[in-house]
This record gives sequence, C-alpha cells and structure tokens, in this order.
Amino acid sequence: MNLRNGSITVREILAYKPAYDYLMKELPFLKNHPMLHRADKITLNMAIMFAGDAVSKTAKQQMLDTLKKL
Repeated sequence: MNLRNGSITVREILAYKPAYDYLMKELPFLKNHPMLHRADKITLNMAIMFAGDAVSKTAKQQMLDTLKKL
C-alpha cells in the first residue's frame, strides 16, 4: 500500500479491506473511536501524532511496515 509519505487519509486506509482488517485486529478501539467520523480529513501522519504514547514507537513502526506491504 502506498502511504504517500503519511499524507494518505485514514479513510483511504480503512477503505482497503486488508488494511482495515489488520488495523481492527491491532487497534480494535478504532472501530468506535470518536474521531473516526473525521477520518477523511485526518492523514496518517496526524493519526500517528494524535496517538502519542498510547501506541509505542515500535508498534507504530511495525504497523507502518505491515501497511506498506499490503
């Protein structure tokens, strides 16, 4: 998957079924996240920034690597 250097929107990522399935497995809280309704305006880079320390740097990097391979 082309993450466009983080400029891809969360909505675009979630629209791709393999990416959606993977992220829901890794981050199940996303399904009911209050910001999900704004997913078309939130870029991947913004989502990573918003996640802060809720997701470790290592986990973030692993997820990015996996998404790139999808």
